[in-house]
Order: sequence, then structure tokens, then C-alpha cells
Amino acid sequence: MMIKFKNLNLTILRELNAQMDCKIQWKIDAEKQIIKLKLKMLTMKKMEALEYFTNQGYKSTYHGDQRQQ
Repeated sequence: MMIKFKNLNLTILRELNAQMDCKIQWKIDAEKQIIKLKLKMLTMKKMEALEYFTNQGYKSTYHGDQRQQ
């Protein structure tokens, strides 16, 4: 009788461990996706800023060294 319960307990513990491993892996995958999205957003912001400064920012405010002689 005790052996039967011990095997059942081990089976339950193994199942719980497997479920926890899956949850941990899911959380890791979710964190990876969040990091990828944040990196993508930063890259897009960088490109927008670069486009702004090259298209209008520098052209409208910086005219180079135009000394009149």
C-alpha cells in the first residue's frame, strides 16, 4: 500500500515539475518577444529621428559655413 502511494506521489511530482518547466520556458519566450519588440521600437525611433534630422532638422536650421566675403 505504501509503495503504491509513493509511486503516485512521484508521478504527481514529476508532472508538476514538467508543468513548471513549461511555464518557465513560456515566460522566457515571452520575455524574449518583449525584448525583440522593444529593440524594434527603438530601431524605428532611431530611424525616425535620423530621417527627421536629415530631411528637415539640419536643412532648416543649419546652413553650413556661409560667410560672406
